[in-house]
Amino acid sequence: FLIKNRIALFDVASAIKRLKNNASDQFLEIIEPTDVKGLLQEIPQCNTLVTTGKKATETLQTQFEIKEPKMGSFVSFQYNEREIKLYRMPSSSRAYPLSLEKKAQVYQKMFNEIGLL
Repeated sequence: FLIKNRIALFDVASAIKRLKNNASDQFLEIIEPTDVKGLLQEIPQCNTLVTTGKKATETLQTQFEIKEPKMGSFVSFQYNEREIKLYRMPSSSRAYPLSLEKKAQVYQKMFNEIGLL
């Protein structure tokens, strides 16, 4: 599915430290952010980035000096003479306070906008 639809997955952190024994971004320290700019140079056909967490979104905001998108929306920015969209999506975690059906609707909207559905 991922190869067929030309979807790449990668984490925005190459090294992290969990400050508590849970999955919360609140207790996550990024030791080494991933060089997303370098990844984009290696994948010139990439035109969309998607984050599913506040910490991931903040990390990309810092790297690209862009505004934070609203949940379920995107911001566009220029990088190396191409337009990139950054989508901020709801976490798939059960701890995120949104029903599975509503999360699916938000993701469906994004997949429609980028032409995967």
